[in-house]
Amino acid sequence: KYNFDDIHSFDLQRSFDLSNEQYRQMFAAAHQRDFTLSLPPLPGVVAAMCELKSKDFHLSIVTGRHTATYGDTLEWLAKHTIPYDRFIMVDKYRRPETDGSIAISMESLSKMTFFLAIEDNCDMTHHLCTIMNTHVYLYDRPWNRAMKTQSGIERFFSWSQFCSLL
Repeated sequence: KYNFDDIHSFDLQRSFDLSNEQYRQMFAAAHQRDFTLSLPPLPGVVAAMCELKSKDFHLSIVTGRHTATYGDTLEWLAKHTIPYDRFIMVDKYRRPETDGSIAISMESLSKMTFFLAIEDNCDMTHHLCTIMNTHVYLYDRPWNRAMKTQSGIERFFSWSQFCSLL
């Protein structure tokens, strides 16, 4: 019953005013294999990733997805022929059920160096820019529109626009 523009927070429990049990059920449903594999890529993202790869960018996909989705996520990337050189899962949310043999800690991520990052989460944008000193391209989404851009952060509105910024 919500529109995309109603998602005012990256925390979907807050955006949808869900109880803990409702959130647990939504989280479980959203991470089911069939659901994950049925999601289409965002418009223009495959072309943008291919263009970056053609320009010799080393592409690292870094995600805070639950480690239980590791295999499904890799299968989804292959299904949509999204190029990448490295796939990294990060325990951004310190979930107790996270598989530590798959996900790295935020501290480990912070020791890495990236030329640039593409992000839609305000907290991660801030972390990447201020803690990791990485230039961030912030993908405009309803939940990040209140975030003010600063030096080191550029907002973009479409994947074709992102490619024109490079």
